[in-house]
Amino acid sequence: MKVFLPLLSVVMFTAAAHGALPAPDPENGGLSLPPGFRALLVADNLTAGRKIENSTDQLRFLTVAPNGDLYAKTSRGGIIALRDKDGDGRFEEKQEFSSGGGTGIALLGDWLYHSSNSAVYRYRLTAGQLVPSGPQETVISGLPDERQHEADRREPRTAGAEAAELGEGALAGADLDDADQQEHRGADEAVVE
Repeated sequence: MKVFLPLLSVVMFTAAAHGALPAPDPENGGLSLPPGFRALLVADNLTAGRKIENSTDQLRFLTVAPNGDLYAKTSRGGIIALRDKDGDGRFEEKQEFSSGGGTGIALLGDWLYHSSNSAVYRYRLTAGQLVPSGPQETVISGLPDERQHEADRREPRTAGAEAAELGEGALAGADLDDADQQEHRGADEAVVE
């Protein structure tokens, strides 16, 4: 069900951007659904067979822009940007950017935030462009990389002044006071840029 809900959100955002819900797949994209529910496969095999540093890449988190563009964070690669160019609910355009893998991804205003295992970054998005044209900015660096982020499967959370929802692992303890942060991380090493 957790896989279906993000896809449902994507279809709903795409419908809002294009004015109507797209037609569902005849076989519901291979999903077994309760009566009254329908599904549409919007993208498939985005990381199928891709290996980075001898490890299989996989999708981690998704975020959807108000215009229906989808941004998917991969665990080992970068960010996959998808756009439905003809309003049928399927993403025909695919572009990849960034690198380093990691955990979370979120949109806040004109900014696309994402995290690696040891930092939080952002890109400024430009209306009409699928991928950012400007450089990546570092928001927070020096988070301890103890590979705890890869095992973290909890939902993203809101943390920090920028209120970017990112994977819990990258911002663990961000809403704690200084003493609790030091105890939680083992050291106060993170640097807010």
